[in-house]
Amino acid sequence: MALRSRASGAGGRGADRASAEVALRDRLGAVAVLAGVGVFVTVFALAVRTPGTAYVWHLNMVSDLGDRSCHVRDARWICSPGHVLFNSGLILTGGLLAVAGSLLLRLWGRILAGSVVVMGVGLVVAGLFTATDHGAIHLVGVVLALVAPGLGLLWSAARPETGWLDSHRVVRGLLGGAALLLAAESRLPDAVLPRGAGELGIVFFLVSALVVEAMRLRPGGGAGGSQGPTSRSADGTAATPSASQSPVPRSAASADR
Repeated sequence: MALRSRASGAGGRGADRASAEVALRDRLGAVAVLAGVGVFVTVFALAVRTPGTAYVWHLNMVSDLGDRSCHVRDARWICSPGHVLFNSGLILTGGLLAVAGSLLLRLWGRILAGSVVVMGVGLVVAGLFTATDHGAIHLVGVVLALVAPGLGLLWSAARPETGWLDSHRVVRGLLGGAALLLAAESRLPDAVLPRGAGELGIVFFLVSALVVEAMRLRPGGGAGGSQGPTSRSADGTAATPSASQSPVPRSAASADR
């Protein structure tokens, strides 16, 4: 009996340690999201406020701040003396989001977490290859950064892969759908919104969605709080598992039932 008690106690401590490591991984993912957003907002503001910068919010594209020369493109004047700072911040933001997506795979599922990784990769590409010098490659990076996360958000709202994603589905769906709608509208021959305003709207909706999801992981905040993600019980009601449990993909849960 004594040996069994000691073994049980050791197993319990091991489970608690594993649970703490998983929770730390989730929190680090949330911190990486918020840090990435913070870096982007900071370098954007600094680049816009750099003396000599030509940036009209509803006309210029965000990536115009990364162009290395002053010139006219598509009837808009582009000049950004702070292009090195902006591109460096874009690369750093992309790296942080890619790391965040990989850390949050357990909570966010393959689709949403993967879309955030793709977003990060797209930002890195857009920061490394400017529109003037490498137009096609830059465009690929921008599409990955602005379209992939919108699709991931919309999918996670319609078909959540984990119990954690059951919460805030409407918010994710609205923000992701709005970003995709603006992205589609910008490709119309006669777009209603100026291109610069439309792109800023896409960025706003995507950033808002990521911040909302990341803030749910703060201590004592959001659905699940520090106790971990919610799952579905056999009768369909929401249940919060113990700290040692991790979210079960819906396909596995259905097989168990």
